[in-house]
Amino acid sequence: MHWTAEHETVWPPDAAWQRAWQSGVRDLLATTVDASGLVSPIDPSSSSHPDLHLVSGTHLQPGAEYRLAPHVTTGVLRAWVGAARAAGVEWAPHDEPGRAHLEVRTLDLLSGVRVESGLDRLSGHLRFEVDPEHLLDVEVQVPWLKIEVRARVAGGRLRADVDVRGLGIWWPTLEPLFLAGSSKIQRGLDETVHDLAEGLTSLPTADTSARAFLPPRRPSAAEREATARAGIEAGMAEIGRRQHAADEVVRLLPSWRRTPSAWQSALDDQPAASWPPGDALGSNTWPGVEGIVTYFVLQHPRWLRGPSIDAEVDRVGAAQLTRWRDVDEIVSGSMDGAGAPAGPAPWLTDAATDLAWLATPWSTMRHLMGTDTEDEAKVRTEALAAGQVS
Repeated sequence: MHWTAEHETVWPPDAAWQRAWQSGVRDLLATTVDASGLVSPIDPSSSSHPDLHLVSGTHLQPGAEYRLAPHVTTGVLRAWVGAARAAGVEWAPHDEPGRAHLEVRTLDLLSGVRVESGLDRLSGHLRFEVDPEHLLDVEVQVPWLKIEVRARVAGGRLRADVDVRGLGIWWPTLEPLFLAGSSKIQRGLDETVHDLAEGLTSLPTADTSARAFLPPRRPSAAEREATARAGIEAGMAEIGRRQHAADEVVRLLPSWRRTPSAWQSALDDQPAASWPPGDALGSNTWPGVEGIVTYFVLQHPRWLRGPSIDAEVDRVGAAQLTRWRDVDEIVSGSMDGAGAPAGPAPWLTDAATDLAWLATPWSTMRHLMGTDTEDEAKVRTEALAAGQVS
């Protein structure tokens, strides 16, 4: 399946790219190494930075190799500087085959970034270039799906193309689901291209000091959870409002016309949603969470769908907050009740980086929803795709 979107943009001159790039790396280039090999942090006031050690070569010169402190990950995480001052980071999980690799072509001038993954169950590449004809190329493949994204700028317009196809035996089952969600995918692509086009146009910012690119003070655990909870509650309230509005429309239809497609049409016909920032959702989006709620509401008999909305909204909202806590704990390390480090817990553990959940569409759905068994999700999704669930 194919989707495309375009938006007007102003391609920034090379000087704009380089101004923004140099502002971001100026402090990195100013770091020093002590006698033990410890690299001075970019922001000395930050308590959340990992310990970076130079293990061979000369700091920030070709041949330099670095290791991050063992408590960061149970796998191997190394950084390096190569020929022509290219730089990169490589991660290899502890018990899984494959590796992930990020490379910046040069520290001195921004010319391109390349990311490659050969991890078990997740392969692909991402290439970004400071070239309007080759702005972005992405290819991601899991055992059951392949996604390709290309972005180009020509004639004052940014164009992005997305191609999705199922692999092996999965596509006959998945294609109806993508067809049903095609309009939502198109809207998401339109919004993404709009934001990217605006970002390209406004790349030269007023504040190009290096300090502007440093991370702000990291809030405490309590502050982070309060912010995440407020965002999730606001988003779930908007989802609940939209679900109830759809229910009011569908209840006016004859019983035989109260189908899942009628419910989805009632959602699509509503004004654009007022979504809060999705910072607490990780890799998901608010339209994606709304799709999860819609899916579970439609599993109820048609006469119980309206009364089930609030319970499903609460259940999915609680699952989103639980997932946020899990991710925050991984990033922050294990924390005690006072918010102080309780021990050298790895940022990335084997369990957190296990990609086995990508093995099938159903295991992926179960992982993202945080609920339902794999067999139940498979049966219900197949029935919905086949039109057997009303």
